[in-house]
Amino acid sequence: RVHGDITLSIFNATLRMAGSDSDEFVDALEAEARRSRLKEEAKKLRPAEDIPMFMADMKPEAFDNDTIAALAALKYDGMSPEQIAEQLKNEGNDHFKKGTPRDLKEAYALYSEGLEQKCTDKALNAVLLSNRAMVCIKQRNYPGALADAESAIESDPSNHKACFRGATAAFSLGHPEKALALANRGLEALSAADPAGAAAQPAHVELLSLRNKIAAYIQSRDAREAKAAAAVAAVEAGLSERGVVMGEPLFGGQVEAQGAKIVFLPDFPTLMAFPVVLCYPEHGQLDFVDEWVESARFIDHLSVMFAPGTPQLPWDTRGEYRLGNLAVYAVTSLSKPTNPRVADWHKQTFGVGKTAVRLPLEMPLRDALATPGYVVPGVPAFHIVVAKSKFAREFATAPMV
Repeated sequence: RVHGDITLSIFNATLRMAGSDSDEFVDALEAEARRSRLKEEAKKLRPAEDIPMFMADMKPEAFDNDTIAALAALKYDGMSPEQIAEQLKNEGNDHFKKGTPRDLKEAYALYSEGLEQKCTDKALNAVLLSNRAMVCIKQRNYPGALADAESAIESDPSNHKACFRGATAAFSLGHPEKALALANRGLEALSAADPAGAAAQPAHVELLSLRNKIAAYIQSRDAREAKAAAAVAAVEAGLSERGVVMGEPLFGGQVEAQGAKIVFLPDFPTLMAFPVVLCYPEHGQLDFVDEWVESARFIDHLSVMFAPGTPQLPWDTRGEYRLGNLAVYAVTSLSKPTNPRVADWHKQTFGVGKTAVRLPLEMPLRDALATPGYVVPGVPAFHIVVAKSKFAREFATAPMV
């Protein structure tokens, strides 16, 4: 650079020695050199929009810098809390419209800052809260959305948008009754503001659609629950009619987790079907039958499981579990009746001792369940042993704990 300046000076001196006509040429050449230097220096300068005083829109990362944040606050100098809150609301709206995760976060922050102004305009505060609820819904923060919407309604009961957003959040949280109440409140607010033309407003159409959706869900849910309750009542009546005593679950939920239930058969509404557990106490094994029709006998199921030619079970190492070798037992007082009054009667009638009662293989399930002293331990359970074996004799006679 210095070398260039010296060269230019020598060149200038040479031209001047040549005569005055060369002065204009030298002046032009020097002006061009100055312009080139200015262009090079300009490249090193920051763009004006990056200088805090000239920023048209504060960048989100700028707020991490205390100095820049302080400069940004200058634009609100001399404004009232209401004016500042309004400005922050508008800025938040601009970010919300962009819709990116970063802009949604910025919108939330701007609405919150507007609320921090503690302005006396309740309607404006309601708008800020409602808009923040809108951001929360976009972020799937439904608890936050519901809280903000309810606060907005408290601040301004006529804010139908807050009602819509609160209803949306409540429904998403699984509170349909609260959602329905909020949707109805929003419709009432619209009608109160414009009795003649409310129905034609897009906001009314949107709220009405949401309300109808929520109402349809509640109606469907109630119908399902009523149907389920009727089915439970029918089963309880059927059990009572059959003399079946239901007791506390014995299997710690592992059988109940299969999902099978005591039901009336749809095609044969007078017949009940039960999940049944077959226990093999000598080997500590269980079999689960998810639907045993009450008219079916033990031999009907066991002949399928242990008929000649069926594969030998891995735990039956001696091959003893064959249809002709088996005995079925019901154990009385295996569980405590769930009905307190029945429990007292059962204790007085049968005591608390457990007794193994052998059942005929030809006995249907319905009769087995009505065995005197037998309590269904959550699901019917029966014990299968090898008849005439030492274990069978001990099982039938030894005291049970």
